Amino acid sequence: MSRFSKLLPSLFVVWGVLSAAQLACKGTPPTQVIPVTQWIPVTQVISVPVAVTVPVTSVPATQPMPGVILFALPTNPNALNPVLGWEPGKLGNQYVLSQETNVLTLEAGPDTNQWASITTAPLISYRFRGNFEAEIKVVCDLRQRVQLAGLGVRSPEDKNSWVRIARTYDYFTGQTLLTFTDQRGESAGLNYVAYSDTTVYLKIAREDVRYTLSYSRDGNTWSILQGVFSFEIPAEAEIFLTTYSNQNPHGSLAQFSNFRVVQR
Repeated sequence: MSRFSKLLPSLFVVWGVLSAAQLACKGTPPTQVIPVTQWIPVTQVISVPVAVTVPVTSVPATQPMPGVILFALPTNPNALNPVLGWEPGKLGNQYVLSQETNVLTLEAGPDTNQWASITTAPLISYRFRGNFEAEIKVVCDLRQRVQLAGLGVRSPEDKNSWVRIARTYDYFTGQTLLTFTDQRGESAGLNYVAYSDTTVYLKIAREDVRYTLSYSRDGNTWSILQGVFSFEIPAEAEIFLTTYSNQNPHGSLAQFSNFRVVQR
């Protein structure tokens, strides 16, 4: 027997083992290699926004100067502030409000007046108790006899008892600033100064029964038109704004703004 013949049975055994192994592995797909670009990361990093407290600088709303009296309601520019009183004086007189600039315009018809016991002028009033300083900016163009626009203080118990400083025009004094009083229907002029500007600031200061009446061209530098004098008005008084036109067929118009009343 040759050497090959002796090895043949062993070769058959090896061949059988390999065939069995191949059959066992048949149908099993080879290992799939996933490209790097398709790898799915095990850990996903999620960015979470962090809340940061940032200090906010508060910008306050525009506040009026101390003592400023608003003519219109903030919620309704067509409604007169309820702290103010309105007296038309005569049919046809009226007021017009402007909330944006806090301006009140008084319109008086012809043959209107506030003199002696006559009270046909339109009037806005504000009640105040105690000592005070009241001031107002007035813009008016007065060209007829007799026209007036001004600031006053009166008794709420007697509408014919008042103190007043006003921009005026009439035949005798021309374009002026005048101070007046009216005691129970008896009116009198106190003092006056020539003044032709259409804009003027007026002020009344009260301390008990003593009054000082002043004016200014710019609202900063004041000149006393009527020095301290005594006049009886109750502690609770009415500060008023008015305009009128009489002895001519025309009416008058005056704009009031910067109305301030401060305690003294």
